[in-house]
Amino acid sequence: LEPGNLPLPASGGNTAVRTSRANTATFNWTRLFGNGTKVNEFRVAYSRLVGGIDTPTQSQLWKEFGFRGLFDRQDINGLPFFNLAGYTNIGDRSFAPDPRKGDVRQIMDNLNWTKGRHSIRTGVKFRQFIRWAGITNFARGQFNFNGQFTRPQAGSGQGDAFADALLGLTNTSRLSTPLDVRRHSNAYELFLQDNYKVTSKLTLNLGVRWEYQAPFYEQNNKVRNFVVDPASPDFGQLVAVRGDSVEARSFQRRDLNNFSPRIGFALQATDKTVIRGGYGAFYDAVAQLPFGSQPTQNPPFYLQVDIPTQALAATSNIIVRNGFPGDALDASVIAGRSLAAVWPYSFPDALTHQWNFNIQ
Repeated sequence: LEPGNLPLPASGGNTAVRTSRANTATFNWTRLFGNGTKVNEFRVAYSRLVGGIDTPTQSQLWKEFGFRGLFDRQDINGLPFFNLAGYTNIGDRSFAPDPRKGDVRQIMDNLNWTKGRHSIRTGVKFRQFIRWAGITNFARGQFNFNGQFTRPQAGSGQGDAFADALLGLTNTSRLSTPLDVRRHSNAYELFLQDNYKVTSKLTLNLGVRWEYQAPFYEQNNKVRNFVVDPASPDFGQLVAVRGDSVEARSFQRRDLNNFSPRIGFALQATDKTVIRGGYGAFYDAVAQLPFGSQPTQNPPFYLQVDIPTQALAATSNIIVRNGFPGDALDASVIAGRSLAAVWPYSFPDALTHQWNFNIQ
């Protein structure tokens, strides 16, 4: 339990109950052969991480207090989030409950072979990722107050956000449906490494890796992509999955040319001096796109609406006692929605170059 700034049920917008549980299993088989010059290691591994964030209040206070238009689900408890400029927030945090589950399944085989001045290591690895998220985002509702309705004159002067809150006059409000997505991806790796002792004083490390991380796709194709490429005939539209391939289901091209060198050396320059250096290229594709840019967060599978009120308006578009309108989460309405776009289509994997040189 993480206590908030205010006692329950006011909470302060930051009270949380965090849970986490990890399970792992590994099978490892090592075999020695070739008169001891070859060692093969085979491994199968599985890990699961289950966790989440929830509110300490386990009753639907928002319903008991009469808040209208919020997303009704049995596990959405507590109060809406009230953000008052210049004051401590009131209510339960957004993004709670936030249940998540991640599975990683792995098969790996490595061979070490010592032959003369060469120590060769080669191997393959396969990993499967399955990630589920049921985060509720703003399903409980968020009401924001900046004091614009208690200013001496509309559009100028200083008002009081707490006074606006007592009147129930919001400057912006936000509401969403929960997420329920299960994303899959596979990763493949091959490598070859040779530690070559050229002389008694010089050793070279020469190697190359190939890595491929498939784009994540949603298990049940609960995705739409908002096209922002002006050259596309679908520009400005939400596009559904068109095909069964990984590229069609993820709206991303596969990045298959991830070859990365590994080069290093160690030189015994004198009895007291060793010179070392190395270079490597490293790809990072597991994270890929930021979570907020995933096509799983588009209508009609995920809906988020922000309802602002102009600074010169006489009253608010969302008054707390009236709640959100019944069509606030209408899947057929795109205006005012928060949309996610995957672009460009040839989204490259992250690449980092690292090198070092030192004298010891």
